[in-house]
Parts: sequence; C-alpha cells; structure tokens
Amino acid sequence: MLPASAVLCLVTCSVAVFAASPPAGVIADCVLCHGTDGRGNEAVAAPRIAGMEPWYLERQLVAFRRGWRGTHAADDQGREMRPMAVMLDAEHVGSVAAWFAAREAPPPQPTLTGNVDRGRQHYSLCAQCHGVRGEGKQSLGAPALAGQNDWYLARQLHLYRSQYRGQVREDSYGMQMLAMVGTLVDDQAVLDVVAFINTFTEPCSLAVAASPADGPGS
Repeated sequence: MLPASAVLCLVTCSVAVFAASPPAGVIADCVLCHGTDGRGNEAVAAPRIAGMEPWYLERQLVAFRRGWRGTHAADDQGREMRPMAVMLDAEHVGSVAAWFAAREAPPPQPTLTGNVDRGRQHYSLCAQCHGVRGEGKQSLGAPALAGQNDWYLARQLHLYRSQYRGQVREDSYGMQMLAMVGTLVDDQAVLDVVAFINTFTEPCSLAVAASPADGPGS
C-alpha cells in the first residue's frame, strides 16, 4: 500500500497535468495551420512550434494578444495569427504553450541555400544571445534556432530588417532583435546566416533542454 503522502502526490500531480491540458478544440484550431504534430506548414507560413520553449511560445502569444506583433500592414501572416491569439482565453495561453513544447516532430529539411562560411561570420553576433549552436538562452529571452524551419527564420529576419517587427516599445525583446539584425545588410546575408543555422542539426526539443531555466518567461 502506498503511503498517504505518495497518494496525495499522485492525485496532486494528476490534477496539475489535467489542469495544464488545453481544451481539444483549442488545439484543433492551432493544428489547422501548424500541423497535427506542430511541425509547421510552409504553404500557410505557419512555423514549427513543436519542442519550442514554452516560455517563448507563451511570450509570443502574449505579444500577438497585446498587438506587439501581427499589426503591421505588411506582416500578412502575423495579421492572420493575431486574431487566433486574441480569441484564445487568457487561462489557456500557458497550457497551449506547454502542450506544443512537449510535442516531438521530425527535424525540418533545409529549403534554402547560402554561403555557410559567410553565414558563420554573421552568426558570431547572433551567438551572443541564441548560443553558439543555436540552443537558445532563456536568461536572455532568446529562443532556440536549431531545428526551426529555415524559411520561417528567413522571413522573420526580413520582417525585422524591414522594421515590420520590433517597433513597439513594450516589446523589449523585439526591439533588441531589431537593433541586432542591422548587421545583415542584404537578402544574401540573410540566406547565408540561415544556411549556417541549418548546420545545427539538433532538433528544437534537444536545444530546449540546454537552455537555462531561470530567465524571463513573459
């Protein structure tokens, strides 16, 4: 027979897991674009979210809900995402982030090419926040890049370079990224740095495990 303390722990943990599970209907709305396993869908420009850091997914959902992302007229995909985040009940934001963070999906295949050697030089600045192997650093609020869809990374870099992202003062992390991306002076530089990131073969789920656990989560 289990001791009472063990029984209490099992019950408490079970309740916590149940409470952390988002409603099936909420997940169904997400997977329409992001895929049943969260692997992403280039056809609708929906990124891979399986295995991403829960603190980062939650932060981005909040950014969409508050209008820090997805409001610029030129950010078509962001403007499509924002209503979905706004319709999400606030109580489900964290559980949705945790649910997709726990998913596993095959690593994406590269779709873009560039000069890896030049990309390595460009990435030296990126590594200060995102890690030398794209593992991410929660203490700096920087997500993992390893294992992310290369077409999505390139698109986000273009959004920053065009100042369609990172212009809202409350979005401090976005503003930091906007300042850093200025070193990528043209489209070829973007392709080169993404080509170098493609050499980081670890999937996002492994990169997350290497991230510090004591950084900002909102």
